[in-house]
This record gives sequence, structure tokens and C-alpha cells, in this order.
Amino acid sequence: MKRIVLITLVVILSVLFIMAGGCAALDRKQEQSRDVAITNILADSSCVQGDTLHVVVTVENQSNYDQTFDVELTDTTDGLEIGNQSVTLSAAGESGIDEVVDRTFDAETDETNFFGGQHCSGDVNGDGYEDLLISACEYNQTQGRVYLYYGGTKTSIDNVCDLTFTGEAQNSGYGACVNLADLSNDDYADVVIGGWKYNNNRGRVWLYYNKPHSSTEVNFDWDTTSASVEDHILKVEISPVGGEEDTADNTMTTTVNVKSKVKEK
Repeated sequence: MKRIVLITLVVILSVLFIMAGGCAALDRKQEQSRDVAITNILADSSCVQGDTLHVVVTVENQSNYDQTFDVELTDTTDGLEIGNQSVTLSAAGESGIDEVVDRTFDAETDETNFFGGQHCSGDVNGDGYEDLLISACEYNQTQGRVYLYYGGTKTSIDNVCDLTFTGEAQNSGYGACVNLADLSNDDYADVVIGGWKYNNNRGRVWLYYNKPHSSTEVNFDWDTTSASVEDHILKVEISPVGGEEDTADNTMTTTVNVKSKVKEK
């Protein structure tokens, strides 16, 4: 009997250690997050030689640090630099989603309502992959805890929690139901967590608004007077920031057809 109890205790401690380690790994991962990206390039698809073409480039800071980096626009067809600008963006950690609740919704009456009760999935970090909320409503005597795991490819997704949400008090059933939905219509999923045992089974729902990363538009004007009459590939590049590992989104191209100017008769 003692042997069984000892084995059970070891298993429980191992699980708690793994969970703590997962969240510790999260803290290290978030602290080391350094990433900037080009999210869009906007320009007319054609122009007449001699026109000035306006190019708008949207860049985003996806890291947890303020970042300063260069944005360069090049005409790769003629091999000429169109412009280069320095950009400073605040840390994404000042936006994004966090564990601070934005709204709470309580039941209408004091009777037992089990208020709060549906769930779904959604894209929290705006990378095109569905993210996963896993709840543990019995955590710490039903205080409840919910774990957020960012989605990704089969090789990039892992079992390390990226963010945790913890209930306000014991016996709240926090996390009995979870929901990911874009309630603010900004293309980022917001987090909704229900706790049906809150306040003697009266129930409560907690809403956490998500916010986009820090971003800005960089404007360039391309004088096409000397540009050759043909298709031109315009390439935007942003310089990698210190410690950045994912640089695949630091480059983007668009094609502009420069047409011959019609001579006046």
C-alpha cells in the first residue's frame, strides 16, 4: 500500500514539475522573442515611364522588445535602390494578448445558474494557424487554469504552453468552458473563459481582448523617368534585428509594368 502511495506521489510531482517547466520555458521563449516582418506592399500594377509611383510598405514588430530597423525598397530589374528608411516600433508585448481581464459577465440572478458554457478555436497570434486552449478547471481546488498553445506546422508546434490564465479564487470552476473568437473584428481571436462555479454557482465569464502587433506604413516614391520599359520587380527588405531567427518574412516583392510614354503628334 505504501508503495502504491509513493508511486502515485511521484507521478503527481512529475506532472507538476513538467507543467512548471513548460511555463518556465514559455517565459524564456517570450523573453528571447525578437522578430520583425513585412506584412504588405501596396503599389499600382502599372505606370507610364516618367510617372512617380507611390509604394506603401506595412511592417510589423512581432517581438517583445522595441525594435529599430531599416526598410529598403529596390528595383531589382534595373538594380537601383529606390529608398531606404529607418523605422522604430514599440514592443509587441505592449499589444497582443495578456492575462489581464478586459470584461467580466455575471449571471442575472443569485440562484445556481452554471453561467458560461461553450467553446471553440481560433487564431490568437494572427499567423494563419488555429491555436489551442486547454482548460484545467479543477486546478488548485477548482480555482481553475487555462493554457494557451500557439498552433503551427506539424514540425513547429510543441507542447510548451505560450500563455496561462488563472482563476480569481478557489471554487470558481474557472476554465470549465473556453472560447476563441474574434469579437472585436480585428482578425485576432479574443479569449473567453467561463467559470460556472464562481460565487456559489452563480457563474462568471471572463473576456480577454486581443490586440494586433505594433505596425506602421512606410512610404516610398519611385521616379520612373529612367526606368526601362518592361516589367519591374520591386523588392522590399527589412534588416534583421539582433537575435532574430525567423527572417523568411523580412522580404517581399511586387511587380510593376512600366509602359512607354505615348509621344505627342
